[in-house]
Amino acid sequence: MPATGSFKPLFVFVLMFLKLNDMAIAQDFKKIFSTPYKQANKSAERIRPRIKRLAFVYNEDSRIIESVIFPELMRYNEFYDVVETGSLMSLYTTFGQDYSDFSIGMFQMKPSFALSLETLLNSGTLKKWADQMELGKPLQDTYKDRSKRID
Repeated sequence: MPATGSFKPLFVFVLMFLKLNDMAIAQDFKKIFSTPYKQANKSAERIRPRIKRLAFVYNEDSRIIESVIFPELMRYNEFYDVVETGSLMSLYTTFGQDYSDFSIGMFQMKPSFALSLETLLNSGTLKKWADQMELGKPLQDTYKDRSKRID
């Protein structure tokens, strides 16, 4: 099968081209999203010590955690967040999640997701951990507690 060997240089060339193309795209990402990228990077630098500390405590890789949250940091816009949070405060706190349940904040959490975390943390084996972390009692579906959840 001498013909198979002749494809090897072509195969190597294609792999090198794909690798160089990947590198070019990675560099363009930083250029294309210049301002949001810089802002997200600044936010990541600010929270990195906390992420590293918590990752160490829970035996996780802080780089993986950062890679997951970085796109959310890129999407975060302080102006939109103020408008969205104000809207959510008005609708969600007054009428509940049936009327308004959209994502807000730097990590884009919905009130219904926050409620499910509260419920999970205060049940079963996680209750002891939640008490040790002083996370408090679960909030209820009242105006006051919905306001706390948004905060």
